Amino acid sequence: MALSRDKSSDQCACGGTPGDCRGTPAAAAPEIVTLPLAKLKVGQCGTIQEKRIHEQDQALLRAMGLSCNASVTLCRQGEPCIVAVTTGGAAGGRLGEASPPGASCRIGLTRELSEKIFVSLHRPR
Repeated sequence: MALSRDKSSDQCACGGTPGDCRGTPAAAAPEIVTLPLAKLKVGQCGTIQEKRIHEQDQALLRAMGLSCNASVTLCRQGEPCIVAVTTGGAAGGRLGEASPPGASCRIGLTRELSEKIFVSLHRPR
């Protein structure tokens, strides 16, 4: 499996950079919308909140950077569902794990898997 950095994912659809995007300012923060990754539209950004999958699959996704709190942008819907992942150097989903600052890659996921990964949407500014 080849992972590559995608220059087109340098800007989030909400106007921020995927690793730095946090949606609307805290003072005006609406309720958080959480939905399956498969339901995002191309170009939409979100933050991984939960993965309802087996621990083995979670470990594999974490190793590829798709961990809780990682920022994702949907690049392609369907099979495979392709997402650009930016970790931004935050904790890698488990205590003590970290990613290099601004680490970014694209990952192809099966539709079944993308329906079990839940994200909170980044709101346009």
